[in-house]
Amino acid sequence: MEAPDERTETVIIYPVGPLEIVGLVGEPGCVVSPGRAFERRWGREHVSLAAWNVLGEALLVRELSLVRPVPAETPPGDFQRWTLVRLRVFLSEDRRRAVIDELLDPCVPLGPREESLVARLQAPIVVSHEPFGTLTFERERGDFEGVADWRGQPIELNFGATSEADLEALLTTGRALWSDQDGWQTRVETALCEQLLALANDWVQDDGEPAMSADAFLRRISLTSIQIEPDDALTFHYDDGDVFAGHYIVAWGTLAGIEHCEMWG
Repeated sequence: MEAPDERTETVIIYPVGPLEIVGLVGEPGCVVSPGRAFERRWGREHVSLAAWNVLGEALLVRELSLVRPVPAETPPGDFQRWTLVRLRVFLSEDRRRAVIDELLDPCVPLGPREESLVARLQAPIVVSHEPFGTLTFERERGDFEGVADWRGQPIELNFGATSEADLEALLTTGRALWSDQDGWQTRVETALCEQLLALANDWVQDDGEPAMSADAFLRRISLTSIQIEPDDALTFHYDDGDVFAGHYIVAWGTLAGIEHCEMWG
């Protein structure tokens, strides 16, 4: 069987099958994405199995990404997180992706082995890395979160990684940022004043307040969190100090510098 890979638009060969498998639906469960323009009546259902096995073979505790075409607007109701399902599939040669041929049983009872595995997979992942301290993997958000010291003040810190292996690369970006906190604070504040001060003064003057200087604007707002994503992407979130009636202020950039700031939310 051949099927297009949505991420690369190349054709992936699924030569193994059809095989009957039993799998444990993991995070994020099931997601339905729209098809391309010429397929607008159809979408793709994506399912992630956290563990699975071909009938008669040993259990593999590793991800298997499943896909099947479904009519557009189909709700993701057949696959619930942390349930056991039985399917017939075509496997890719590396046995890491599969096309669903048929869902045979959407609710296979969990045995003691599966219940123990679910408990282990749902357990929080807590790691510690300097200079950030304790980071906890938040399964609902799909990232590592913590509280770290930034120029003497605690702020929320988010790393956009879904595994400890992915986190390693982002820690390098984070450490580069943390090694020059004063310099980065100046870069962000300069960009905020250049891009948002005029708008901020429009808002406060509409409320009958006098126009603010750059220093007055910066005294009102406060950094609340930093988000670090792949490719050195950085996001700085600020409380607006009621300048924008409670909207957030966000500055985006990379380690090369701040690229864009806006009132948000």
